[in-house]
Amino acid sequence: MHEEYIKYLKVYHNDDVIISEGGKDQDFFCLLSGTVAIWKGDPDNKPEWVRIDEISESGTYFGEMGALLQEPRTATAVAVDTVKTLKFPGTMLPQMILKQTKLGLKLCTALADRLKGSTTKQQNVIMQRNEIRDDATQQFLHGKESFQKLFMILTAIQTQLQHPFLKTVIEYMSRDTLLQGGRKIFLDDEFFEDIPEEISDLIKKAYADILE
Repeated sequence: MHEEYIKYLKVYHNDDVIISEGGKDQDFFCLLSGTVAIWKGDPDNKPEWVRIDEISESGTYFGEMGALLQEPRTATAVAVDTVKTLKFPGTMLPQMILKQTKLGLKLCTALADRLKGSTTKQQNVIMQRNEIRDDATQQFLHGKESFQKLFMILTAIQTQLQHPFLKTVIEYMSRDTLLQGGRKIFLDDEFFEDIPEEISDLIKKAYADILE
């Protein structure tokens, strides 16, 4: 571990909640060791939670969606055993994407895959659990819109970076059915609300003809 990252080291123990669904914190994490379970359901009604995923591969980033899209947490992350992470403040994410290209692209790829995977799992939850069906349906629609929004953000970043790997990520996302249908996204005040200024500026430059 680089010495500059030691200050971000955070250790969690079995059953510790790392991220709580609905939370407005914007920290994001890099898993160093251990396993993190991802749960869906009312944070105050744990017996009704549905486990939808787990993260165990060292070097995996999670929690970045809240940091980039500035939105409440869509799931709860809980330590299954002793978990070591690097816990970064959300304010670092835009700079990491723009200034540390390889790391930024890894984060963007992970986020795209997670949005796709978690949104697909939401469909399964809709079918499996009647008691959280309405909430899961809304989460699915929200995940679809977030995927589309991320696609637009990455496309705007690519106009400035012109990086071949990011181009591949965008092409990969462009083939996904999550970009098809759904509510039309407008580049209005609601779209730009809470998006980091550095990212907003790139989007406005990339889509200047639409915004005129």
